[in-house]
Amino acid sequence: ADFVIVGSGGGSMVAALAVTDAGKTPIILAKTDKVGGSTAMSGGVFWIPNHPLQARDGIEDSEEKARTYLDASVGDLGAATSHPRKDMFLKQGPAMVHYLESKGMPFVRCDGWSDYHDDLPGGMAAGRSLSVEPFNVKELPGDWAAKLRRGLSSLPVRGIEGRKLMLLKRTWAGKFAALSLGMRLIRSKILGQELVGAGTAIQGRMLQMAVRQNIDIRIKSGVSELVEENGRIAGVVTQKDGKPWRIEARDGVLINAGGFSHNADMRKQYGPQPSSVAWTNANPGDTGE
Repeated sequence: ADFVIVGSGGGSMVAALAVTDAGKTPIILAKTDKVGGSTAMSGGVFWIPNHPLQARDGIEDSEEKARTYLDASVGDLGAATSHPRKDMFLKQGPAMVHYLESKGMPFVRCDGWSDYHDDLPGGMAAGRSLSVEPFNVKELPGDWAAKLRRGLSSLPVRGIEGRKLMLLKRTWAGKFAALSLGMRLIRSKILGQELVGAGTAIQGRMLQMAVRQNIDIRIKSGVSELVEENGRIAGVVTQKDGKPWRIEARDGVLINAGGFSHNADMRKQYGPQPSSVAWTNANPGDTGE
């Protein structure tokens, strides 16, 4: 393939779509028998400053304001929080939202989900978070619906309904959110749908986009080795039919394989203590190879 992508989470799908649009051939390798990584199990909220839905709703934001907030809340602690990385995030984040919208991703602005430190310079009480509309997994062709990893909750919540539902017994907003969710579930049952929300909805839609563009996605294909030739990574070693299988990468390899949440030894070596593999919502394949 032109581009080999290790892991099948959200970043993997976006990369594969972009590579395909550039006229190149990607391949996605998922270690487990499910597609979606930990993104599919997440709460499904993007934090993207200066995204296009803000402007549509008349909410003022900018790269400069967001950079001020990042510098105040995170600072510069090394490569992961460097100024070039922040600048790239602030530039490409809104571009990614535009790109996925053009592919049909129905984003929802999480109105009222404030920045976590909105009192700091550049912070916004209106928030910068996005989610997506619930997704009917029965729209996936063939057996892809069975291969999509499901989240910890199957409820097709929308926007910040999840937060409101936690206050069901205390606020009218919580009661209204519960009513809206109940009506959505009844309607989906009548229509024969299987609606999912949060991160599962994100991954379901991304998988749908990838399948429509005939992207090669392989399950049960964990990567055991990176192949180095003449100072560059030229491919990977995966498995096929229980045997090692080498895939050449003409243009590059993207490692989007998560971390080591389910690896007790690595958690003890690299993480804070005490630790336990039971203390994670990451997908079962997140074992640190």
